[in-house]
Amino acid sequence: MIDKLKEVIELKFGKSISSRGDCEKLSELVFIHTNKDINYNTLRRLFGLAKPTNPRTYTLDLLSRYVGFESYNDFVNLYTKTDDWEDWENIFDLLDNQSNETLIEYFHKKIKKSPEFNNILIIVCRELLIRKKYITFKTLINQNWLFFQQREYNHIIKLGNSIGSIIHKEQISAEVQISFLTSRNYRDSVYKIYIDYTSFNAGYGKQIDYVYNNLKNFDIETQIFTKALKILKDIFLLGIENGRKNQHELPQKSSTLHPILQGRIIALKLIFAKNNEILFRKLLREYEKTLLKKPEKVTEYLYEVINIAFYFNDFVIFEFIFKLTESKSIHLSHWYHNYHHMMIRLAVIFYYLHCNQLQKANQLFSNYKLLSFRGGYKKFHSLFFHIAKYHIRSDSKEKSEILESFSNISEIAQIKYIDNNYLLNYFSPEFHSPYR
Repeated sequence: MIDKLKEVIELKFGKSISSRGDCEKLSELVFIHTNKDINYNTLRRLFGLAKPTNPRTYTLDLLSRYVGFESYNDFVNLYTKTDDWEDWENIFDLLDNQSNETLIEYFHKKIKKSPEFNNILIIVCRELLIRKKYITFKTLINQNWLFFQQREYNHIIKLGNSIGSIIHKEQISAEVQISFLTSRNYRDSVYKIYIDYTSFNAGYGKQIDYVYNNLKNFDIETQIFTKALKILKDIFLLGIENGRKNQHELPQKSSTLHPILQGRIIALKLIFAKNNEILFRKLLREYEKTLLKKPEKVTEYLYEVINIAFYFNDFVIFEFIFKLTESKSIHLSHWYHNYHHMMIRLAVIFYYLHCNQLQKANQLFSNYKLLSFRGGYKKFHSLFFHIAKYHIRSDSKEKSEILESFSNISEIAQIKYIDNNYLLNYFSPEFHSPYR
């Protein structure tokens, strides 16, 4: 099947891979489509242009993702179900040579029935954005047969993160991003999925401001989502008192809302109740009851509460999460829950560091890699990965490198209070909490 994978790669590439230049170009294209690096010499060996070696699983997985599959194993399992890539050939011909209307019509009549529909849709959307065909992208993403309610949520997650990441990478202007908001499918599948705290001062933040300033033009869920995110944006960029100015707009928690959105609302309530310990702990007790009623959703309900605990250095919440998850089995029913679960483990690591249980923290941290972080939260979460790593490691040279990397990310993020002193003092009495 490796030879078959090579055929499919060449089909997408548009020609045979027969030179070092081809391998260098393919390396660039793989990075554009996956945000992962592959060395051109690895490709030379794979395509017989250098002394061959058995390709690593990482290489096969990455190249399988380039041609639209989740992994090499996914390619092996699903390839025989596709019609020798007739769909892929037609799609790339339509992208290169045909009208936008013909491309969308082909999607509607043929591709939406394909088992590879979601993967093909992701690749085509990314190709359209890279080629700056914004009108075609808007037209495609707005088709009524792509409505959020008609599709699996894990497919929506993949689509939203894939589109959101390429919008960020291509540095598409805020004006163009705002124009995408006219599509409900875009709002449901990208705006509400690829949430980027480190872009509150850039394109994503401008999308939030636009929706907030035109709330009456949007559906109720989008209004609730945006009000909560606008308050959080003001807190992160300007401080807690600025967020408090719009506290009265904080929507009530509702069981009809997505668990992550419910978690964001309770997280904001916890922020504003911090100066009232009785109310703060009452909110935590009430939230615990919600979590115990729906243990299969606990990772989603806790997700935004954990983010707030990280930023505000809130060890009361860390202890709450530790006690809750230590005694309960966390149910993982979807692939994206694994990422949520990973953030719970990172919160427990922070709790161990706070309690000076370095050995336990180090043991739990040993499986973490920076590449584990993904999606819109990638940079935000990587800040706290660096904080944990800095306080776990002992080698002075490594600590210096960690601090430099943290500094680079925090400079891009421009989140209030997050600077080198934030990292250095995170577990010390000198820490200046954003609560203050």
